[in-house]
Amino acid sequence: MLLSAHPKIKTAEKIVITKHLSTMLKAGIPLEEAFFTLLEQNKKNSSLQKILTIVLEDIQNGQSLEKALKPFEYTFGALYVNLVKVSEESGTLEENLEYLSMHMEKASEVKKKVQAAMLYPIIVLLATFGVGGGVSLFVFPKLIDLFNSLDFELPATTKVLLWFAAIMRDYGVWIFLGGFLLMLLATVLYAKLTVFKKNIQDLMTKIPAVGPLALYAQLEQFCRNLGMLIKSGVPVDLALITTASTLSQLTFEARTTQIAKKIATGKKISEVMIEEKYGEFPVLISHMIAVGEKTGKLDDTLLYLADYYAQEIDSQTKNITTLLEPLLLLFVGLMVGFIALAVISPIYGITSQLR
Repeated sequence: MLLSAHPKIKTAEKIVITKHLSTMLKAGIPLEEAFFTLLEQNKKNSSLQKILTIVLEDIQNGQSLEKALKPFEYTFGALYVNLVKVSEESGTLEENLEYLSMHMEKASEVKKKVQAAMLYPIIVLLATFGVGGGVSLFVFPKLIDLFNSLDFELPATTKVLLWFAAIMRDYGVWIFLGGFLLMLLATVLYAKLTVFKKNIQDLMTKIPAVGPLALYAQLEQFCRNLGMLIKSGVPVDLALITTASTLSQLTFEARTTQIAKKIATGKKISEVMIEEKYGEFPVLISHMIAVGEKTGKLDDTLLYLADYYAQEIDSQTKNITTLLEPLLLLFVGLMVGFIALAVISPIYGITSQLR
């Protein structure tokens, strides 16, 4: 069966099939029959159906679920596959699949909140610059000859507008084309060049309002993924390595990998964080992890921290919307006001002379 090297399925689809699989296994349905049922339920989804078919064939051939999912690690994620492996070894597959579906739901909710917080300002700015760009290219240049023909001293605002209109008339197309090519180049570099991507991500964490949100999102993901893996019985070093692969920010991924290497020498996570003084991890995390390690409840501590940062993300997204909304309205209002003043002032001057 032909299938792309890295087939993709939606997060919502992964949540549903994981939840359904857990429910069927809890009801005593054999794994093979459960996957056959999932296959029947997803006939309309060709990509998911192909994946489930291959997994079912491997299970029928005597392979474990973890080995059957291994070729699709890019699709399901290293965390998913490793959790299934440990669950099969410990005989807790149905319970951990249910917990995994809950984890994915929470992670999806956090991601949606972050995206929603950024969507409003992006739409407003795109609309503003889109309309402004159209007016600058097609309307302003036509005002140059009109206002230059007026036989009186133009106001300063009108002169600034005419200067900008002249630039857009002579170089506007090249400016927009250059801007588009620059954005395209930045997108390609972000996707292909690790150093460039890391620098952009680090810069994003320093932007007011947006920075803390990006930081909290990574901390929530780190704590939730690591806590869930440890709770499921994954060794701490392997849990850290797996968690590192799930983090989107390269700096967090590198720090988590470094911690995994250092605890292999016998150190604890909190000791490494405190000794190395990683700026990405607040003091709260290292101290809480230390408490969890002493009490033997590291998994519960990490999951508590994950819920704490999920609440912080919720609060931060509301703050961003509250802060940006008046600022964006003020920005748009100032632009409209300046243009109106620049256009109306000379017209008012003409009517005054006629009187």
